[in-house]
Order: sequence, then structure tokens, then C-alpha cells
Amino acid sequence: MMVEGTGSRAWWAFAVVTLCGILGCAPGIGGRASFPVVSKAKIPDGFEKVAQVDESRCTHVVLFFWAWGEDANHEALVTDILEKYKGDAIAEAELTFFYIPAILYNQSCAEVKGTVVRRSSSGAPPSSDTVPQKEASR
Repeated sequence: MMVEGTGSRAWWAFAVVTLCGILGCAPGIGGRASFPVVSKAKIPDGFEKVAQVDESRCTHVVLFFWAWGEDANHEALVTDILEKYKGDAIAEAELTFFYIPAILYNQSCAEVKGTVVRRSSSGAPPSSDTVPQKEASR
């Protein structure tokens, strides 16, 4: 029976980790985000329009040392829009991202366009104070 050396074990460990990374064993890594609150569909029944939005965020970097701007990713932008307008989702949404790479100056921007919607209260059952109640007999 052959005994493998330490170098061989390290190579196999590296190969397994690399293969898992390539095949996507860790879906939370790699910038993949899910947005269950963003849809390209029209405003569904049971929701009311709150606001029409067209907002963007940009980050700028000069010479890899000086940076300014806000976090230019869609997840942060969508979260802030929903908090600002107290909405539940964004319908008719369009997400765009662009990046300008250069040696001296880099810029990345995320943009969200769409309609902020909120669940409407019209689909809820009427409250007890609006429904006529029968008087109890004594």
C-alpha cells in the first residue's frame, strides 16, 4: 500500500476547493444576490402605486487611493428605496450597472428604475367597527 505525501494532500485539497468554487458549491459567494422584491411585471392586484423612482449610486476611485461615493450595488440601493418610500416591492423594474475601468480613474454605478408598490388595504377584510353588529338581546 502506498502512502501519499503531504504535498499530494495539499494539492488535492486545493483542487477540491477550486472545483467547488468553479461549480458554485457556495452560492452566497460571488456577488449573486436575490431580489424577491423586484419584478419586471406590471403592478399586481392587491398592490397600490407609491412612487415612480429613477435612482442611481456611483463609486469613484482615483489612483487606487482616493475613493468617494456610495455603495454602488443594487441590493443596497433597492433596500434604501423601499425604506425611503415605505414600499413592499418594486414593479416594472429595470436594473442597470455600468463600470468604467481605467488606470487613473474608476467609476461604477448602479441604477434602479421602476414603480414602488405597497400592499393595499382594500384586499383586507373589513374591520369590526365598520361591520354592523346585531344587538344582543337581554
